[in-house]
Amino acid sequence: MDIVGKDMRIVTWNCNGAFRKKEHKLISTLYPDLAIIQECEKPDLKFTSQFPHYLWVGDNNNKGLGIFSLMPIIKSEVHDSKSKYYLPFLLNDILILAFWTKNDTNSPQNRYIGQAFNVLRNYHDHLQSKCMIIGDLNWNVCWDSATQKNPVTGTLTEFNAILANFEIFSAYHFHENIKFGFEKKPTLFLYRKKERPYHVDYIYTSMDFLKNLKMLEIGKFDEWIQFSDHMPVYIDIE
Repeated sequence: MDIVGKDMRIVTWNCNGAFRKKEHKLISTLYPDLAIIQECEKPDLKFTSQFPHYLWVGDNNNKGLGIFSLMPIIKSEVHDSKSKYYLPFLLNDILILAFWTKNDTNSPQNRYIGQAFNVLRNYHDHLQSKCMIIGDLNWNVCWDSATQKNPVTGTLTEFNAILANFEIFSAYHFHENIKFGFEKKPTLFLYRKKERPYHVDYIYTSMDFLKNLKMLEIGKFDEWIQFSDHMPVYIDIE
């Protein structure tokens, strides 16, 4: 992705709050061109970001969804007001849907992956050739079966099926050649316990970008657990 004459690094990370204290760690370690940060406080109100361009959404100034970029980004039209913590935006001609899915006690069917599924359905006509879906979905395909008793509007399997119709796939699963549910690299250590690993954070991209995928990494437990229960997921695209 030669947007600025070089490879582009994209990171998604649930920072577990207080991003103002962790932004330097992210920048000095990973050098992202674009960072999607969940559980991030509101920029300007709470801190001054080192990134020149950013967007933020949330109903709590201390915890929302932030987009931080070295390149200009433009917020796109919101098509699903029920899902509070997602941000559609344009980076040049690339549509990116950024997520932080949460529980929904008022509407349990809209919890976690259900929120992302609803958004995806509303963007069905916008999943163009240049598209990315990035963020903390708080869901693994191993939990899909539990929805038979406690339904959601759409499972991760169904979410993936919609994206596959547009040749949009998870960069991790493509890069590692591994099936959903068999992930070997966790992105979440529940309660910060090494023995409670899960894979719930994703970067989906269209096949055009996957063909130019140079690198995919997930942060290591020993380096990142002091900052968050989630590990950063990051890719380099040519």
